Amino acid sequence: RASTPGGPPAAALRPAVGCGVSTPDHVRTLASLGADGIVVGSAIVRQAAQDPDPRAVETFVRELASGVRP
Repeated sequence: RASTPGGPPAAALRPAVGCGVSTPDHVRTLASLGADGIVVGSAIVRQAAQDPDPRAVETFVRELASGVRP
């Protein structure tokens, strides 16, 4: 059974995935592959730079979340 140095066995890890995640399709694909967490930080920062209105950022985050919500 593989493990990380000083950490739990690899089977006990709950993977979070990021890097380039910026659309609901990306989120949906990663969730379907078993990711327990999906990191979208840079995409949110880019959205806030384009439109700093908190409502616009919230709308964007809700769109991303639609990739894992029914």
